[in-house]
Amino acid sequence: MTNYYSIEKGTKAYEYLDKTYNQDTNAFLNEVTELLGFEARGHIATNRTSLIITKKALKEFKPEWVPKFKKYKGELMTPKTAFKELINAHEELRQKYNMDMTFRNFNINNALAGKTEVIYDFDNSGFVYFESDRKILKEDFKEITDVEYIKRNLECAIWKKEMENE
Repeated sequence: MTNYYSIEKGTKAYEYLDKTYNQDTNAFLNEVTELLGFEARGHIATNRTSLIITKKALKEFKPEWVPKFKKYKGELMTPKTAFKELINAHEELRQKYNMDMTFRNFNINNALAGKTEVIYDFDNSGFVYFESDRKILKEDFKEITDVEYIKRNLECAIWKKEMENE
């Protein structure tokens, strides 16, 4: 059975989901590009805590850095701990752009298993809407009817269509 919830602005759950929705991955990648001195898109992993760069990109764009990196997995490399300035600068950018906030972690932190869907607060209504195939007993999640959820989903679809047409 599917359950539907609203999550009000000001709660921990809302704030976390708002940060995931408002992540600016492009701005993050632009700053990482400046930090590295070569295009980060396609050469780094954005969803990892540590800086992970492809070996090919290092050899091509920053061959002098290769000795400062160690093998991560396969053709991926990560900086050795001695390369503190790069590690620290990357960490500051991750924090600045909330890159550690993920929907997957939200589900794990709230013990949500199974199918989950979210309608983010696209129009600043003060609520996030959430669908789960599990019953959620946390106080941040207020149970709503399927009609309320479907109505909000329709509003979101209309908003997306209007944004595409602009």
